[in-house]
This record gives sequence, C-alpha cells and structure tokens, in this order.
Amino acid sequence: MEETLTTLITTALILSPIITGIVQAIKKYVTIEGIQIIVVAILTGVLLFGLVAWVFTLPITESLLLGLLSGLASIGAFEGISHA
Repeated sequence: MEETLTTLITTALILSPIITGIVQAIKKYVTIEGIQIIVVAILTGVLLFGLVAWVFTLPITESLLLGLLSGLASIGAFEGISHA
C-alpha cells in the first residue's frame, strides 16, 4: 500500500508540468481566473488520466486519483514559481 501511494505521488509530480502546459494553453484562448483555474487544472488532470486509463485498461480509481493529484500539483508548482 505504501509503495503504491509513493508511486502515485511521484508520478503526479512528474506529470504535473503537462497539466500546467495544457491549462496555460486553455488560458490563452479562454478567459478564466481565480478558482476557475484550479477547477480547470483538476478537471484536465482527471480527464487526461481517465482517458489514459480507458485506453490502456488501467485501474480507473488509481488513474483518477493520479489526475487529481497532478492537477493540484500543477497549480502548486505554477503558483510557487510565479510568486518567487
């Protein structure tokens, strides 16, 4: 269990720049701000990793959790860099 959780967190952190890039591309074409950015990042992560789970027949719950973690990590990383 502990190994699975560590793997999920590590993968979410590694893949969070992909989510950040997708959200930045969305922000270029759609006017979103504030809490909407957080919601878009989380939904993007969940949809992306849900799609990956569906295509490669992976466990859906772990993939959706990974998408949620990636979305949250991307927001945290972006905020940390932009305020540094």
